[in-house]
Amino acid sequence: MSKKTLLWVSWVAFVFPEILFSPIISLITFFSGTEKFHYFYEYFIDSQFFIDNQIFLFIALIIESFGVLGLLFWNIKYNNKKFKNVLVFMCSIVFLFLIFLLYIGLYTHNGIGF
Repeated sequence: MSKKTLLWVSWVAFVFPEILFSPIISLITFFSGTEKFHYFYEYFIDSQFFIDNQIFLFIALIIESFGVLGLLFWNIKYNNKKFKNVLVFMCSIVFLFLIFLLYIGLYTHNGIGF
């Protein structure tokens, strides 16, 4: 896989779930006046979407984790800029945070408790 292909695939794997499941899209459609799209979007992805359909939460987090991991590998292997260490650190922190969210989500999917 070429450098640019790996970069774009990793970037899209991280950004697409962020855009699709973000409340920012709902706010933009609400305030922009496109009410038909807003109601369509709210019908499928509302505030309770991930509580009712937890498998989509896990799929989105796994896709984002693979995207960040791909960006991390691309950055380590191909990036020779002066901000390489900062970007490696930031990607590592985001990846660890996503893995932590997956861990918490898997062990509390039936409710918080022991």
